[in-house]
Amino acid sequence: MNALLKSFIRFYIYSSFHISLAASLFVAEIYFLLGEELNADYILLVFFSTILVYSLHRLIGLSKMADKPSEGRFIYIFRIRHSIKIAAGISLVLAFLFLARLPFEMIIWFSIPAILSFLYIMPVLKKGKRVRDLPFIKIALISLAWAFLGILPLITFAPSNYSSMPIILLFLEKLVYIFLITIAFDVRDIHADMSMEVTTIANKLGIDKSYRLSYALLLLDGIIWVAILQFIPSEALLYVIPLILLISLVSLNLSKGKTSDMYYSGLLDGIIALRSLIIILVCAL
Repeated sequence: MNALLKSFIRFYIYSSFHISLAASLFVAEIYFLLGEELNADYILLVFFSTILVYSLHRLIGLSKMADKPSEGRFIYIFRIRHSIKIAAGISLVLAFLFLARLPFEMIIWFSIPAILSFLYIMPVLKKGKRVRDLPFIKIALISLAWAFLGILPLITFAPSNYSSMPIILLFLEKLVYIFLITIAFDVRDIHADMSMEVTTIANKLGIDKSYRLSYALLLLDGIIWVAILQFIPSEALLYVIPLILLISLVSLNLSKGKTSDMYYSGLLDGIIALRSLIIILVCAL
């Protein structure tokens, strides 16, 4: 039973369902924060688009390997590569179906995170390089794409109902939060990135200073939340946000020294989902 459960968890994570659920909750939270009607088409678009992007990212990563992977997460990814291809194909079709149901203006804005994701995964530069392989670009692309996805629903809310300041603050909060979480993944990939001569925050600052930066950004995230709550007053969130920050801090701290990718792809991605689920539940009650 334990082997079966472990196999299921691995498939759930590496088939990109886990990160896609986190992304869907991450973009759904803004509807609940602002008390707006949920746009199911957009949430489902984000879910299937995320499966597509991360599936292609894994497959392209495999294709860049000269030999069959012999260590780490790539062993299992190689084993289920055909399932990943099927998931990517189905997700491509469904993503286009839900995209077609959105307002035209929302489709135009969706092109921004779509282009950022394309630049992240596709080898569009010379010698098969991707834009993510440029110095310090990887985390920036991920954070910007997620922040745009998270703030994009505001376009459907009749933006005139909101001043620019809360919109900017919500965007910055999402950008900072994803950035600080992703630093841990930089640390995980430090040896792989160094072998490929990719300069990242982790291999430039070192592990300890990278974590200190992540903790500092977590503090900044809390300060941004204080500003957000001036525009979206909520007594419940006033108590819940510190809890979310504490959970994030503990999870980041526990990741130090971890070598298992199951921790990063499982728990840290799960923290994003948990953060959004807590916000959604508090605002829905």
